[in-house]
Amino acid sequence: MTRVFQLTGNLTLLEREKRLVEQLRELHDIRDDRLLKLKSLKDKEEQLCDVLSEKPYDVDVTAVPSTNQLAELQENVRRLECEKVCGADSTSYFSLSVVNVIIVFLCIF
Repeated sequence: MTRVFQLTGNLTLLEREKRLVEQLRELHDIRDDRLLKLKSLKDKEEQLCDVLSEKPYDVDVTAVPSTNQLAELQENVRRLECEKVCGADSTSYFSLSVVNVIIVFLCIF
């Protein structure tokens, strides 16, 4: 049985292959960037968690993280850095007064 493959548009097989190779390169770059960022953030988080006796953010380090996972991890690292600098107690972090929230905001930025 003969299989028929249709290409989108009027692309030749060589043009289609070239585009797929370019897309693959882009995806590899994205993967590499995310894995580097993950390693950097996990290293920072590990150091901060050791100092503050906190539990690290749960993210699978064997898989490529999503942008949302990286953002959540980065936010956790910022929170930990602020706790270290500001001396905020981790148990009272979520029940801070308005003044303390402003201080936390200033520590982050």
